[in-house]
Amino acid sequence: YASNRVTSRGSNTGGVIDPDIVERPGFNLDVVAREALDIAGLPPMELKVEARNLLGTPHREFQTYPNYVVLVNNYDIGRSVSLSLSLDF
Repeated sequence: YASNRVTSRGSNTGGVIDPDIVERPGFNLDVVAREALDIAGLPPMELKVEARNLLGTPHREFQTYPNYVVLVNNYDIGRSVSLSLSLDF
């Protein structure tokens, strides 16, 4: 979990002060597992499994004005899963 954080300070243009741009990271769940494999007669190997953003948390940045919110940079990150096998020789 990460709390809200400022990604860009608000501007002061012609006496009008815009609010800061804030990112809402929220909850992110990643799982990474590695295992060394020792199979007789073969060089040392490592198996790695990664699963990222399992909760599907999107990226959100916004500015909050008194009566409305402006969405600045918003997109879905998506989930990813990968499997790899490395061999040392």
